[in-house]
Amino acid sequence: MPRDDLRGPALSRARSFRVRRLTLVSVLVGSLMLPHAVWAQPSRGRVPPGASVHPFSTVVEAIAAARGLLRDGRPAAAVTLLDRQRPAWRRTPDLLATRGLARFQLLAPALEPASARALSPAAQRELAALEPTLTRYGSSHPDDALAALTLGRLRMVLGTLETAASAFEAAGRADPRDPTPWNDRAMVLVAMHQLPEAERSLLRATERSGLDPEPWDNLGAVRLARGDARSAVDAFRRACELAPTTARYRSDLGAAQLASGSPRDAIASFEAAAAASPGDPVVLGNLGYALSLGDRLDAALATLRRAAALPGHSASIEDNLGLVLLRQGDRAGAREAFQRAVALSPNDARARTHLDSLNAP
Repeated sequence: MPRDDLRGPALSRARSFRVRRLTLVSVLVGSLMLPHAVWAQPSRGRVPPGASVHPFSTVVEAIAAARGLLRDGRPAAAVTLLDRQRPAWRRTPDLLATRGLARFQLLAPALEPASARALSPAAQRELAALEPTLTRYGSSHPDDALAALTLGRLRMVLGTLETAASAFEAAGRADPRDPTPWNDRAMVLVAMHQLPEAERSLLRATERSGLDPEPWDNLGAVRLARGDARSAVDAFRRACELAPTTARYRSDLGAAQLASGSPRDAIASFEAAAAASPGDPVVLGNLGYALSLGDRLDAALATLRRAAALPGHSASIEDNLGLVLLRQGDRAGAREAFQRAVALSPNDARARTHLDSLNAP
């Protein structure tokens, strides 16, 4: 069986793109932040459930307090605070929108296109109902970057990708310093197979990213998907410079170096990634693949066996293990590896073809 049948390296995560959770760097424009001691004091008596609690003189102050809770990562407390304000305040568009931001965080859908389908029907209905509320709010508050970012993510998880991209662009205009909207916009564009525009969006993100390596790593992934391995190497290398101990950035760099025709550099990157994260099957699988290309079959076999022994390893690792065993003349061991690959992924055509070729008379 030819060496070329081996499967190439995977980027070191389940998908080739990463998106960060909400970065609560924006507050309601024009809102006055109320001193903590004013609104966070314990009440002197027990508050009956559903009763109004309003130690604020205006709805703006109540919203600012809720935004403070969101920045502290306390969306449930923000919802509770808003729900206990005066009934007339609870009907205002600004309060409803802020409550929507908090509810989105509480529902916590995976930040991936159309991921809302994995939630319960009730959660899906609530997310769908939030969209017009945040859309109306965004029309009258174009400078609220957090609301625009949340609207983009809401639309993304609902699967309306074109409008999600527009919301992310609006969030990027509202806060020129934050790379997150451009990073998230690129994720949507990748899902829409608009890789050149996704690359341009990520370039904007890297201009704003400061010491954040994530947009650089995503830029490398998009460039690699476009077939521009040399430029991908530059982007991944920058991510490694910003986070030198992060294994997945090293592994991604190795994948790009291998694709650009630098196998020795790739092996060095994969070895550094494996040293930093010895329990990551993807990293070890990539290293094993690179070693096999350099005809270091004994080292490749040992590495692939380590990867295959780890929980969460993929069918491609078992398949590559089988191919290396076959090159060493171990047909029985290869057959067992191909069988495990098919068991892990029954629809994997390549692994099944390899198994059938061994079973053929």
